[in-house]
Amino acid sequence: GDFSVDGTGGVFAIRNAVYTSAEHIVVLPATSALDAAATFDVSFLDNVKALHPVYGGVLAGVVFRFHNANDNGNGYYRLQLVWNANNGHPDLWLRAQDDSGKSPPGHFKVEQNLGIDPTADYPHGGPYTYHVAVQLTGVNATSVALKAWKPGNPEPANWQLTGTDTGNFGPQTAGPVGVRASADLQSSPGSYLPTTSHIRVENLVIQRLG
Repeated sequence: GDFSVDGTGGVFAIRNAVYTSAEHIVVLPATSALDAAATFDVSFLDNVKALHPVYGGVLAGVVFRFHNANDNGNGYYRLQLVWNANNGHPDLWLRAQDDSGKSPPGHFKVEQNLGIDPTADYPHGGPYTYHVAVQLTGVNATSVALKAWKPGNPEPANWQLTGTDTGNFGPQTAGPVGVRASADLQSSPGSYLPTTSHIRVENLVIQRLG
């Protein structure tokens, strides 16, 4: 199988491919939230840097206001931690966007390079684990905030990434919450690495705000 749970977390096993087919989304259909915050841990179980990717990334995070997974915009918001290939210099990024996965104009996407090399944080190998905190608030327009840090290090006092969807490209009504993971590592544009990426998400706590 490509997804397993053990009572405290879940592991995604994802064959690298174009994100619209590689993405895995698990939602709790009985939940509904408009404004929400979440904390969770993301563990990259494989050494992404050792694969020498140039494009794409391996990522996991939460989805808010989930209405559909059509990847056409306005289906949900996603707030994620990414081990980004970063043109051959893999490091950690925070990213928030609508469900299209596309960049402005016409879509919502903000991201921040944290300048963190997980292999330096974990010189003896993985899992490469990080705490993540996110929140999504407001309608017309909706704002996001994210931060991430290594267990044992102090939590950053301020948000490391913030942004506002002034175009209302994501849903402006309440919806279910869930978890998403994806992997699209490439050696060149469209040449996906023939590997399966493994990402664990655990200790997920979601709080409805307001």
